Amino acid sequence: MIFLLTEQQQRNLILQGDVKIIFKHAGFSNKVMFRIMFNTAFIQRGNYIKAGKMELSPEDIRKDKGKIIPPDFIVYIHFDDICTRCSPYETEIEDLCDNCKLEIGEETLDEWRHVKQIMQAHDFPSAQLAHQMLPNVDPDLLQ
Repeated sequence: MIFLLTEQQQRNLILQGDVKIIFKHAGFSNKVMFRIMFNTAFIQRGNYIKAGKMELSPEDIRKDKGKIIPPDFIVYIHFDDICTRCSPYETEIEDLCDNCKLEIGEETLDEWRHVKQIMQAHDFPSAQLAHQMLPNVDPDLLQ
């Protein structure tokens, strides 16, 4: 089943931070079937979230042995960027356009700046040490 938002809903719905989406049965009960929770910071390249049965809540849904939801069940949630100029993966905080800065808000931008400072001050292990700690990972990924 594919559920799409209308254009007006898409324009008016901006997700940021912690998100919980509740899926309800469309029949007469309108009962909650399951929910998916994520943080928008973890939306991967390609602008989607993929959740298999093991990522759904409540835990009962994962243990239903296929009675309610089949074991190979997957939910894909696709997103659009709110800006065509700024890239969530490449644009530096200070280089964001005025619209993005306004939408994100100064408090969140300050939090991002703080996280960036922490990351820049962190002493990451050398590629050699990283390979020793993670011998089964491709060394090119540890650079």
